[in-house]
Amino acid sequence: MLEPVRELNFLRALPARAFLESVEVIATAPPAPADATPSAPMLPVDLPTMLRQLEESYIAQALSQSNGNKALAAKMLGMQRTTLAEKLRRRSKRDHLPEEFATV
Repeated sequence: MLEPVRELNFLRALPARAFLESVEVIATAPPAPADATPSAPMLPVDLPTMLRQLEESYIAQALSQSNGNKALAAKMLGMQRTTLAEKLRRRSKRDHLPEEFATV
């Protein structure tokens, strides 16, 4: 039950730059045709999975921008290095990756 709260805390901690980049992408999207009918929301939504995928995407981006420097990636994400290490360990175990992919 606490996992969604952790995910929301992660989203709150994202750098403002990442948020602004997201807004820029949305703002530059082509407008919908005038005759387009709005589509129904895709429900039910698997929110925990969506949040995990979003978090993993930001972690991958931060690791890429920091050239694999996990301490710097954690700082970019606004989290402790140990928190990032634990998230990588969990992903490693879930995806059955070798342990060296999760070390910090």
